[in-house]
Formats: sequence, C-alpha cells, structure tokens
Amino acid sequence: MGQVHPASVRGVLKKAHLLLVSALSLLVGCATSMQAPVKDVAPLKTNEGRVVGSVLINVPLTKDTSSWAWLKGRKAESFKYRFGIEPAGAFPNPFFRTSRIYTIDAGVGQEEVFVTNLPTGPYKFNKVTQKGGSYLHGYIDRTFNVTAGQTTYIGRLVLEFPERLESFRPFRIRVEDMQEEALQSTKAKTGIVLTNLVKGLIQ
Repeated sequence: MGQVHPASVRGVLKKAHLLLVSALSLLVGCATSMQAPVKDVAPLKTNEGRVVGSVLINVPLTKDTSSWAWLKGRKAESFKYRFGIEPAGAFPNPFFRTSRIYTIDAGVGQEEVFVTNLPTGPYKFNKVTQKGGSYLHGYIDRTFNVTAGQTTYIGRLVLEFPERLESFRPFRIRVEDMQEEALQSTKAKTGIVLTNLVKGLIQ
C-alpha cells in the first residue's frame, strides 16, 4: 500500500473544515428573530397567520447568601437567554429543520412581547439556551397553532429558574393569559392597536 503524503491529508482536512464552517454558517443564518418591531410586520400572505405573545424568565427573590452558593453553578440572572421555536413535527434532517427556526431573546425578569407573521401550521417552543458561549440548555416542548388570515394571542410563556444553574437543573414552566397587558405594551411601544384577536394559548 502506498504512503499518504502529509500535504494531501492536510488538504483534505482543510476542505472538510471549510465545508463544516459553511454548513454551520448556513444553519445559524437561517434562524429568524420573532422580535422585529411591530411596525415592520408585513400584511399577511394567503398562507400566513399572525401570533401575539410574550416570554418571561423569573428567578427566586430570596437569594442564597451562603459562601458555598457558587457550588450550585452560576447565577441564572447573569445570562441572556434564547428561546428556539420551530414547526412541530419538523423534518428530522437538521439542514431542513433549521431553515425554519425562529428565536426570541430575553433576560431574567424582562418580559419580551412579540408580534410576528408565521406560515400556517403547528409550532413548538423547543428549548431555551444560554447566550454568550455557554452550552447549557433546557427543553420546553410547548406548542401553539398558527391559522391562516388570523391574529392569535398565544399567551405569556413563563420559565421559573432556580437562582443558580448547573447543567440546567429542572425548572418550572407555565402559561399565563395576559392578553390585555400584551396589547397595552404593544400600543405603548408602537402606537399600533391590534384588534380581532383569537385566543389560542400555548399548550
């Protein structure tokens, strides 16, 4: 068997690295934020519906003042977080699935209201991840539906985190009906009044 020249190996590895970087760039680039200003939300297309909702992350008000508290992980409130939303039952190939991933960014104690158009169908809040280079994440697995030509209020998704996180310890999830507050917040920020909403809370 002939010898493999080191330069050939380096060339193959370099090409493989470039392909991987290109693929990852495509995956990251395909994520779409659901936090565009309301004034930028376009009129609905025939195969689209509009959803209104919000996300909120809470931590306990009572803090652990022990000098050993740091052993339980970093403070949850020291991070920003990203919610991932995708079509429910999406095609398992990640190159197809991530072409329709949507995101919402939020800090602890900062409710993020969103109004966005989405293609018709069922969607799922898949997981929440820490931003800033951390790989910690937690699964949400809550769904909502988008109906063509309809504006749907899907509720406020609340995550109750522990004070400190280590490999994403268990956290509580609940959905609240805060429709009037969401509409008032949207009006205060943009001057736009949303009407004819149908309620279809996250399940």
